[in-house]
Amino acid sequence: MNEGTVGVETAEGDAGPEPPQDPEQKIVVIDTETTGLSKGKDEVLQVAIIDSEGGVLLHELIKPEKRKSWPKAEEIHGVSPAMVKDAKPLVDYADRIVEIVNEADIVIGYNVEFDLEMLFSGGVPLDLPNIKAFDVMKEFAEVYGDFDERRCDYRYKTLKVCANYYKYKFDAHDALADARATLYCYGQMEDRLRKKREQREQQQIRERADADALIAKTNAENRSSGIVAIMVAVLVLACAIWSCVSCSAVLGG
Repeated sequence: MNEGTVGVETAEGDAGPEPPQDPEQKIVVIDTETTGLSKGKDEVLQVAIIDSEGGVLLHELIKPEKRKSWPKAEEIHGVSPAMVKDAKPLVDYADRIVEIVNEADIVIGYNVEFDLEMLFSGGVPLDLPNIKAFDVMKEFAEVYGDFDERRCDYRYKTLKVCANYYKYKFDAHDALADARATLYCYGQMEDRLRKKREQREQQQIRERADADALIAKTNAENRSSGIVAIMVAVLVLACAIWSCVSCSAVLGG
């Protein structure tokens, strides 16, 4: 997880993540450490993916193909050029990463969009538009409640702040440790997510009922309008007939 990305503004009108719909869905948690925050310039140095029980599906150091050093990022996560000089490049794990992601119903992470986009830009052919991802960072921003009046949205917090909130102790900035911390925090949110699912389902029921009522009202109004139109037509015809009869009477007289 890259804490430097925390605080990046979401697109205006972004309603945040959708809560998972089925607690039985297969989830995986993903995290990366990188040489920096630029998706076009920086590269993945470490990737970890775990399952819902914390079991390790993938945990590897990665040798970048272009960057030779990353002093600022190294100060944060501690992954040095020496640590990855004998590691394999990211593309060697591309098939395995795609397989794990494609088999999952939901991909969870802390600033998960960044992790997925960094993997994609590094040569992992992920189908980004069709990945159902859930961002614990966005959900926790609402839980923590630090509202930014300028952005009209909640401020993002680091994974360490999130973990401390839920009383989880860990060494931040190792991909595997961060993934496990993210999984723990996600688990602490389950009651909240369940309530959000129920509220959204109830809202959908109300919206469907309102829509059905509007349709019924419109149909009734259309029927009433049709009846009125027929009555008017009959009245007009009756007047016309009466006029003809009257004219005939006058002429005949």
